[in-house]
Amino acid sequence: LGTEGGDMTPSVQVVADGTKYMFNAGDGLQRFCTQHQVKLAKLERLFLTALAADTLGGLLGMYLTLSDAGVKKLSVHGPPGTKRFVTAGGAFCENRPESDLVPEEID
Repeated sequence: LGTEGGDMTPSVQVVADGTKYMFNAGDGLQRFCTQHQVKLAKLERLFLTALAADTLGGLLGMYLTLSDAGVKKLSVHGPPGTKRFVTAGGAFCENRPESDLVPEEID
């Protein structure tokens, strides 16, 4: 989704058997999806290729939007350190008890 320009780092969305998977969530991803009518409501898993601002800068905002849309759980898969980031960021999302942000580290 998108191209690596000044606006955002590219993300990839894969749909298999009706389930949506996203790779990376850079800053600007939500805006891009809104402008291009990319629906994220069935997103269940997000994979981070690295722990860097350009791959996860939009993660928490996207999670809050998904939570507001009724998504009950978003699993975030990424390299070592993902759990620490998601746990720390989750403190900003505590007012979403009906939705879980679940980290999974991949070695």
